[in-house]
Amino acid sequence: MNKKINKFISSITAASLVFSITITANANVLKDETIYVNLDNRGNVTEQTVSSWLHSDETSGEIKDKSNLSDIINIKGDEVPVIDGDNITWTTDSPDIYYKGATDKKLPISTEVSYKLDGKSIEPSELAGKSGEVEISVKLTNNLSVTKEISGETRTIYTPFTTIVALDLPIDSFKNVEINSGKLISDGNNQVVTFVTVPGLMESLDLDQDIKDEYLDLDMPDTLTIKADVENFELGSIVITGTPDIPNLDEIDSASTIEELQSSMNDLKDASTKLKDATVQLADGATELNENMASLNTGLAALYSGSTDLKNGTSDLQSGLTAANAGSDTLAAGMETIETKTNYVAESIGALKAGIDQANTGALKVKAGQDQLTAGLSDTTGIDKLIAGKEAELVGINALLAGVTNLQSALSAIDSISFLSPLVTLTTLSDGLTGINDGLVELQTSSNQLIAGLEQTKTGMLTASATSKALSDGLQEVIDGQTKLSENAALLQAGTNQLVAEGITPAKEGAADLAAGLDTASAGSKALTDGAATLNSGLATAADGSSQLADGSNQLADGSVELKDGMSEFDKDGIEELNSKVTTGIDDVQELIDTKDAIVDLAENYESFSGKTDSMESSTKFVMKTEAISIQEVETDDTVTKTEEKTGFWNWIKGLFD
Repeated sequence: MNKKINKFISSITAASLVFSITITANANVLKDETIYVNLDNRGNVTEQTVSSWLHSDETSGEIKDKSNLSDIINIKGDEVPVIDGDNITWTTDSPDIYYKGATDKKLPISTEVSYKLDGKSIEPSELAGKSGEVEISVKLTNNLSVTKEISGETRTIYTPFTTIVALDLPIDSFKNVEINSGKLISDGNNQVVTFVTVPGLMESLDLDQDIKDEYLDLDMPDTLTIKADVENFELGSIVITGTPDIPNLDEIDSASTIEELQSSMNDLKDASTKLKDATVQLADGATELNENMASLNTGLAALYSGSTDLKNGTSDLQSGLTAANAGSDTLAAGMETIETKTNYVAESIGALKAGIDQANTGALKVKAGQDQLTAGLSDTTGIDKLIAGKEAELVGINALLAGVTNLQSALSAIDSISFLSPLVTLTTLSDGLTGINDGLVELQTSSNQLIAGLEQTKTGMLTASATSKALSDGLQEVIDGQTKLSENAALLQAGTNQLVAEGITPAKEGAADLAAGLDTASAGSKALTDGAATLNSGLATAADGSSQLADGSNQLADGSVELKDGMSEFDKDGIEELNSKVTTGIDDVQELIDTKDAIVDLAENYESFSGKTDSMESSTKFVMKTEAISIQEVETDDTVTKTEEKTGFWNWIKGLFD
C-alpha cells in the first residue's frame, strides 16, 4: 500500500481513537482499551487482541483491574500480574501499565463483506486477478440493543458506535469509482474511500421521512457500496474503526424548544386576532384616504409648478457656475505666475542687498584712508619749520652779502694805498670775494624760490586737506545712504517673502481650492439640474397619476373591506387548523427527543469491552482489518505473505503510524 495512503488511513484511525477517549483527569485509575481484530476477506473474525493501558495518579503501589481476557502479557514492563478469575492486581512503581490479551467475546459491531463481478456474486478468492465491473459491499451490524418504552410504545434502541471504514483503491486498477455514501479522496496514485456511520442509529430513531428532513440533517446507511471498473483485481485490507460515541444530535430541539413552539403558536393565534382587528382599522383608514385624495391632487399641482421654477433656476445656476469655473482656472494660473515672479523679486532683492553691503564695506575702507590723508595734509608743521629755517638762512646770506660788499670796499681802499699793493695780492682776494658774492646771491635767490615753493606747497596742502575732508564727508554720506539702503532692502526682502507666504501663496491655494470647489459645485449643479428636471418630470407624471391614485384609493377602500372579511375567515379556518397540526407535530418531535435521550444514555453508560473495576474511568475503541485479496503469482510470494501475516495485526497497526 502506498505510504501516503497508509498515513492517511492511519490519521482516520487515530482520529476515531482519539475521539473516543473521554476519560476525566481527576480519576484515580484510568483504563484505555483498544480491541484489534483480524477479519477474513468476508468480514468474519479470525483473531481478537485487546491492548489495555492503565494509568494511576500514584507512582507506586498496587493497581487493581478487572478483565475477561486470557493470555495476559505485560508488553512494556517486567511486572507480573496476580490473576484471580476476572480480578487482576499489578504491583508496580510506575504510574502506567501496558498489557494485552486474547478474547473470543462477540464484538458489538459485526462486519459482512460481499463481492460481485459483472452483477454476479463471487468468492473473494476467485475475484483476484479478474477484470470487469466490480461491486464491493461492506455491511455493518450493531449487536448491542436494549428494549425501552418511549411515548407509550416498546422500542428497540441500539448502543451507538461511531464507525469509520477506509480502504485504498489503486488508481491504475480501479476506474470510474462510485460510492453510495462517504468520501472518495485521490492523491494521483491511489484512491481512498472513507465511510462514517453509526450502525443501528436510524433503526433506533425509527422516524418518518418528513421528521428526518425537518429535524435531522442525517443520512447514515449501515452499508457502504463501491462500484468500479477494475483491471486485474487486487484489494488491500479494509480498515474499520469504531468507538461508543455518537454524532452531533444537538440539532434535535430540546423539550424547552417544544414549549417555546407551543407558546409561539399561542402568540400566532393572538397575532391573528390582532391582525383581524387591524383590518377593520385599515378599512377605516382607506376610507379616510379616499376622502383626502382631492387635497393631494391640489398639492401635487402646486408642487409641479414650483418644480418648474426650480428647474429653470438650476439651469441658470449651471450657466453661471460654468463661467465662474473658467474664470477661476485663469485666476489660479495667474496666481501661480505671480507667486513665481514675486519669489524671483525676493531673491533679486537679496542679491542687491548683498552687493550694497559689499560696496559699503569698501567705502568704509576708502573713507578710513581718506581720513588718514586729510589728517596728513592738514599737518604743515614741517613745512613751517622749513620756511622758518630758510628765512633764518636767508638772513645769514644777506648778512654775508653785506660782509662781502664791505670786504670788497675795503679791498678797493687797500688797492688805493700804494705802499700796500706790493704786500697783498688784491686781485686774487677780489676775485674770491666776487665768487663768494655770486654764490651767496644764487643761494639767496634759491632760498627765496624755495621759501616761495614751500609757501605754495603749504597752501596746496591746506587746500587738498579741505578737499579731502569734503571727500571724506561725502563718503560718510554715501556709507550712511548705503547702510540705510541695505536695511531697507532687508525690510523689502522680508516683506516680499511675507507677501508670498501670507498673501500670494494662500491666495494661489485659495484660487486652486476655488477652482476645485467650482468644479464640484458645477458637477453638483449639473446633478441638481438633472434632478430638478427629473423631479419636474416625475411630478408631471405624479400629477397625471394622481387621478389614477384616486381611482386606486377607491379600489383600496373597497378592497380593505374585502380584506377585513377575508381575515376573519383566515383566522377561523387557517390559524385554528394550523394550531391543531402543530400540536400533533409537537408530539412527534417529543418522541424524537425521548429517543435521542435514550441513545445518549446508552453511549454514556457503555464502559468496557474486556471489563473494569467500578472505580475506574475507561474508554474503548475497536480497530479491525480484513484479509487482503492478492494475486498469488509464485510460491515465494505465498511464503512472504504468510510470514507477513505471522507478524500479527498488532505490528501491522503500529506500522500504519510509521
